[in-house]
Parts: sequence; C-alpha cells; structure tokens
Amino acid sequence: MSSITWSPSHEGFIPSNLCSDYMIDFIDTINTCNLQQYCDIRNAHGRILDLVLCTRAVSVQACLDPLVPEDPHHKALSINASFGNFKPLASVPHKRYSYNRGDYSVINKLMSKTDWTILLSAADLNNAVEVFYKFIFDLRDTYIPTHSQSRLKYPPWYNSSLIKMVREKYKYLKKFKNYKNLSDESSFRLLRDRVNKTERHCFSAYISNIENSIKTNPKAFWSYLKSKNNNSTFPSSMSLDGVTSDTGQGISELFSSYFQSTFLNHCNSNISSSNAKQNLFNNIAPSNSNCDIGSVEINASEVERLLRSLDLTKSAGPDTIPAAFLVNCASELSVPVALLFQRCINEGIMPSRWKAAFISPIHKKGSKDCVEHYRPISKLCLLSKILERIIYTQLYSALKHTFSPAQHGFLKQRSTVSNLLIFSDFVTSNMDNGDQVDAIYTDYSKAFDRIDHCLLLNKLHLAGIRDDMKVFMVVNNAADALCLQEDLCRLDRYCVSNKLDLNVAKCYCVTFSRKRHLFEASYTIKGQNLARALSSRDLGVTYDSKLLFDQHIDHIVSKASKSLGFIMRASKPFKSMKTVKLLYCAYVRSHLEYASQIWNPQYDVYINRLEKIQRKFTRYVGFKFKIPYTDYEHRCERLHLLPLKLRRTVADVIFLFKIIRGYVDCPELLEMVNFHVPTRPSRKFKTLHIPACSTNFRKNFFSLRASNAINSLCNSSEVDIFGSSLETVKAIFIRNFVSSLA
Repeated sequence: MSSITWSPSHEGFIPSNLCSDYMIDFIDTINTCNLQQYCDIRNAHGRILDLVLCTRAVSVQACLDPLVPEDPHHKALSINASFGNFKPLASVPHKRYSYNRGDYSVINKLMSKTDWTILLSAADLNNAVEVFYKFIFDLRDTYIPTHSQSRLKYPPWYNSSLIKMVREKYKYLKKFKNYKNLSDESSFRLLRDRVNKTERHCFSAYISNIENSIKTNPKAFWSYLKSKNNNSTFPSSMSLDGVTSDTGQGISELFSSYFQSTFLNHCNSNISSSNAKQNLFNNIAPSNSNCDIGSVEINASEVERLLRSLDLTKSAGPDTIPAAFLVNCASELSVPVALLFQRCINEGIMPSRWKAAFISPIHKKGSKDCVEHYRPISKLCLLSKILERIIYTQLYSALKHTFSPAQHGFLKQRSTVSNLLIFSDFVTSNMDNGDQVDAIYTDYSKAFDRIDHCLLLNKLHLAGIRDDMKVFMVVNNAADALCLQEDLCRLDRYCVSNKLDLNVAKCYCVTFSRKRHLFEASYTIKGQNLARALSSRDLGVTYDSKLLFDQHIDHIVSKASKSLGFIMRASKPFKSMKTVKLLYCAYVRSHLEYASQIWNPQYDVYINRLEKIQRKFTRYVGFKFKIPYTDYEHRCERLHLLPLKLRRTVADVIFLFKIIRGYVDCPELLEMVNFHVPTRPSRKFKTLHIPACSTNFRKNFFSLRASNAINSLCNSSEVDIFGSSLETVKAIFIRNFVSSLA
C-alpha cells in the first residue's frame, strides 16, 4: 500500500484519531496482500469512505455523470485501469555452445604451443585483440560442441513426455472443433485429465528438486522465486515521445535513443585528443603523490588467479566468451591476456572490443511501458572486468590515504551506515544543545551519464567519484543562514566550472530541531528558491525533522509486509521449514534491519510495530508445518530466530566492536567512543564512558546506546572488548536469550 495514502502521519487522508492499532493492523494486512489504495476522492462531508484497492496502478476520479442519484456519503467514482501487455517477445535464434562438454585438454595443448609474443605483435592494439579473439573463436568452433536453441514455450518443470501429451491434447481439441466427432472429444478429455495429473507430478518433483539442491544449485531456486515475483517482465509494447513499438528491435532502438540522449556532449577542453589517452593512465595520481598508473604491474600469475576465480554462473559479455571457457583455460590464457593488458597500460588505450557492453534497462518508477521510466546498467566483457580489477586493486592501495575523510562511498571499511552515523551524531548533539540544523540535500541530473570525459581526464588526480551531496550546519540566526548560503554558492560555482548539472528541482532543505519556534531561512541555487521538506530519504533511511524515524518505520514495515505476503504465497509448495525461513531472511528481515544502528527505536509503539512482522511469520510457519502453538519467544527459539529488538542490539554491539577494532575505517566514529577511567575503585566497572545527555533521543543515539549494551555485556559475562571474537559475542546473546526462556 502506498505510504502517501495510508501512512498515519498523513492526516489529510486518515484522521489521526482513527489511527489506532486496529487501523495499523488493517493497513499491514492490505500490504501483505500486495494491494494499494488509490482513492482520494472525498465525499460531501470531506471524508474518504470508499476504498479502491488494486495490485496495479489505477486512476480514480469523481464521476461527472452518475447513473443514479449520489449518496452524499459515497460519491460515484470513475475507475480507469490500464494493464500492459506482457506477452514475451520473439527471441532471436543464435548458435549455442555447450561449454561444459568442451575438449579443454586439446584446447590447452594447442594454446601451449602458440608463440603469443609473435601472434600478438600487431602494431595496433585493437588489431592484436582481434587476432587473439579469432584464435580463441577458431578453437571454440572446433572443440566446443553446439546444441540447438530450445524455445522457452513451456515452464521449466515440463519434461518431454508431458510436452508430447500437451501437443496430443491440443491436436484432438482442434479436430473436435473442426469435425465435432465425439470420439475426438472423449480423447481430448482423457488426455486433459492425464496432462493435469502428470503436470502436478512434474511440478511437485521440480519443486522438491530445487528445494533439496539450494546449496548445490541455488540459481535454479532463486530463478523460480524471481519468476513468481514477476518484477523483471517487460511489456511487449513500449513508447518514447509518442513513438510506439511492439518488436524487439524497435523497442531496443527506443531504449538506445533515450539512453543516448541522457549523455553529455563533450565540449572543448584544455586537454587535446592526441594526449588524452595517455593522460588517462598517467595523470590519475595527485601531484603530490608518487603513484602513477603507468607503474601498474601486470603479472601472469595474478591474471591466472583472477581467471580461476570467475563465477561460473555468470554469462558472457559482448565478446561471447563465458566464464566456463576462461576458467578451464586459465593457465594457458594467462600469458596472452597478460600481454594484452600490459599493452593497454603502456599505450594508454582500451581496446574497442573491451569497451562494448550489453545495456539492460532497469525499471525505476511509473508505468512499465514508458521508456523514460528506466535506467541503464552495463554488462562488460569478463576480460575487461579483470583488467579493471587489477588496476583498481593497485590504485586503491596507493591512493586510499588521499581520499577526503568525508568520503564514504566506494571505499573499503566504510559504508552508508558510517556516513549516516556521522551525520546523525552532528544533528542529535546539536539538537540536544537546543540548536537547529539546516541540511540542504542536492541532486545531480544523470550524474554518471553526463560526466564530461575530457574534464574527467584532467581531474582524475582527485581520485574519487562524488555521491549526491548534503550540506549542513547549525543555523540559529541570519548570520548562520548567510554562511550556509555562501557554501551553496561555492557549490554552484564548482558545478558550473566542472560541468556538473545540479537538478535544482530535486534539491531541498530540511530543518532538524525540536524548537517550538524555528528560524526559517530561504536558500537559493542558480537563483531558484529551494523547497522545504519535513523529511528526507538519505541513503535508504528516512530522516524526519524531529528524528522520530516514525516515517522510516512505516515505510520499511510496508515493504516488509508486502514481501511477507509474497513469500507466504510463493512458499506454498515448499516442504522444508529451512526453505521458508531462508525466504523470510532474504526478502523480509533484510528490509527491517538495514542501517538499524541509525533508527533503532526506543519507544514500544515502534518496537511492537516492527516485531509484528516476525510474529506473523512465526505464526504462519507454525500453521504451515503444524507446530503446536506457543508464545512468540518460544516460536523464535524453535525456528532459531532472535526477536528483532534483540537483533538490533546485537547489530549495535557488533558495529561498535568493529569501530573500536579498526574494522570500520572512520576516525570520526572512533572519536565517539570513550573508555571509562574510574577515579576510585568500584565494584561495578564500566568499560566505556557514557556522557550525560539532556534529552531522551540523544540518549538513544548509537554510540551511547551501544556503549550501554557493551557495559552490560562485559559485566555479565567474560567478554574482552579487544580479544573476544564477534562470533563469541553473538553466541553470548543467543545463550542469554535461550536461558531466559527456561
């Protein structure tokens, strides 16, 4: 159910006095059924009494010409539903190779006899790469068997005998329709019953097989779940700017036109095209760094290791060479691949074949039949990704100390959680002092698609890719607001000089404070006033102006309820309790626990709201597998689950342990941890010092909350804050929970 319609905080749709536990349970039930409410038409008394629930978007309007006189409490509604045509497009036939049945002993023997230095000695690197691929393709065509492409007309659990019976059934049905022969009808009915019985048997065997082989063949299991979720299906007819196409080629051209239009045309730059390629590899390091990408070493043994580490389930890129071939020929391929990689480094050129990519559209929002509602992702050749990994590993090691301390994205031992914790610490500490914090959230239009490559070559010495930015500071008066506005002006000038397009329409200001009377300042970017918002979704966490995180909890509960309903429907044929639990942990619990260190609630109303999801799941499992009914905690013990409240405490403690031990590389977070140094002997020893706070919400901040938990843990058990393993810490929590139920 959409949050804008059903969130209790939106009083325009549901009066606050009706937002009782009963209403919340009703909302969760609607979410579990994967329904959304689309009616916002008020009656003559200004209320919404009629609900329009649907699994897909519908348009609801007041009917201007009702057939019968209207009831003042219930207005006549006009409901328009548009459902896309999701018939599969015709597949393009192409030759398929059975790489698992290839004669790799002969292939490797022929490769070992090849003088790669001579074969790859072409003056042009692109020509050398083409010679390499021609040699590989010749071996593939000779020693890798092919097979005919099977048409995916039937579900994967259909076997050959069942398919034959289905064809016979339709043959007699067609004869009966044409000739009205009763014997044909009798044969059709007999075959129909036989097909239904055989289909049930085949489906049951298929489900049992994929369920029992989750560890050995997880791809089959998750592919089945993905097909049930039906999120990746494309309509058979799509449109762009008034142009509609219903063929695979036509739809691909529409996507190509749209994705191309989002890229920035490179303007003139100080860097010339003649030396641009060389600068790509020679000018990355900062001027004061000894690192130079020209010093990247290509080692055949490292290439072989990376080739052998490829995931065999991954498909091939545009070069059509899959991981199975590269892994089986890793030892012999390491020499020619290393030679080509070294030439790429020395000449500063990336071969055209390795720059090609398969572009896959990923749906973002809105109607699925509109091309503008998709974003592209690229699938590169496996060899180009190996070269990327080699360069990345050596550059990161040399440049990791040059990154800004404020940079958390794309860096090891840092994450979205570490980023949000620093921001939350700044906001909560200032709110605890009675101040207000103004945060400006900025957004770049097509940030990764519209980068000027010429400028990028000149600026790669900065060694980083910037995320969307938030600018924040304490604002209590006009002078503070002016300082923040000056920062925004500097940001605007930086974006103009670096050809970064700030999307002002998506930039906004949020004020964090618990004051009754706020100082509201106006901020501008590019001469346009920024909108004000009461909340912001920041790296997956919804921050409200009071830091209650009630909107975030409503959002994740809504998503988790929908996911729970999905697994309850999809897990119906499964017979193993472990399988159902696996689905719950993957599809449901992950929504309820992401970045819990930021929003971990302290009030029972929110704690119970989250816990209801797992309560419902444990009841469902008990009903499905006929487990005698017990209370919630004993059901959790039976399923080897911990209550979500306890799991959030474990997550707090583990993350703080990682900060203290340096597993999280963030000095700003480490500064939040203070060890307790007693002035006199005491019976109760506190490991960590907890500073005094004047507000409850500051007391519930991560570092204080987790420090309290660690102090309790160290006092009640033999835990060494530096010596005990993280697994030992988790085991103590589990043991304490189980012992509390005895």
